[in-house]
Amino acid sequence: MKPRAKSERHFSSLYSALCQMTSDKWIDSSFSSVIINRRNFYLELAMLSFDSQTHYLNRLKNNGLKQTPRRQAIIQLFLDSGAHLTPEEVWQKLHQQFEKCGLPSVYRNLESLVECGILTRIQATDRKKHYGLCSVGHQHHHHHITCVKCGKVDEITDCPLAHTAEIHGYRVISHLFQVNGICGNCLER
Repeated sequence: MKPRAKSERHFSSLYSALCQMTSDKWIDSSFSSVIINRRNFYLELAMLSFDSQTHYLNRLKNNGLKQTPRRQAIIQLFLDSGAHLTPEEVWQKLHQQFEKCGLPSVYRNLESLVECGILTRIQATDRKKHYGLCSVGHQHHHHHITCVKCGKVDEITDCPLAHTAEIHGYRVISHLFQVNGICGNCLER
């Protein structure tokens, strides 16, 4: 058996890595095709109609939740607003679209979206519940930074407590960490 050429080994490694990525769902199911060109060693990920809502709807599906019209509307509402919202604000917007939409139903849907990592709970100074869109989900340990002026929510991947096992004699089992600030857009205004 003749040894494989260096280029063939590289292609084989690349192909194996791609298969691993797709089986681990690192490549979102919104990608319609994956093309590997042996001659030029490049990957082309052809994407059809990938948008943010598709990303979140796929996350619903991957967590075993139905893609109901209300859940779709809630996700779109957060995408359109770009900020955190209270359940009452979500209810007011949904009530315009859905005649029969109660506040308890909104709370249940918001909590379901938190559980699957689409939304995150935001601590605000008004003592009301707030929710914001979470693009990372439960895939990686992260926290959030919230703009106190416009309500924009972003992820923070650097956590000062990520590898802390003990603090003042307490064994750390979990933690919540949120940073409040003023985003770049609001600073420019």
